[in-house]
Amino acid sequence: MTYLPPQPGAPEPETPKVAQRRRTGIGALLAAIALVARGLGVVQIMAATVALATLTAIGQAVAMRSIAGRITLLPSLHRETLTTLASFGCFSWLQAISAAVFGQA
Repeated sequence: MTYLPPQPGAPEPETPKVAQRRRTGIGALLAAIALVARGLGVVQIMAATVALATLTAIGQAVAMRSIAGRITLLPSLHRETLTTLASFGCFSWLQAISAAVFGQA
């Protein structure tokens, strides 16, 4: 199968991920319509949207586990890598603070 890049304005190819995203969006829209019809507001619509997104994520996790098996989501901690990242982060923070202080002078 040859990959062809999408043309501008062309519809996105139908993949399981795209189909699930579309179903979740339609579900959120229908939930919003039903909630507004009952006189509820934005907070309840957002709660329903979050609930649908959470259920979708759980469904994807279950499907992934059935295909890929058990996966550990906890990161492995490598001390040297963490030290390198922390030292870069501290340097970046120091640069940002000094730029803010000297920029105000």
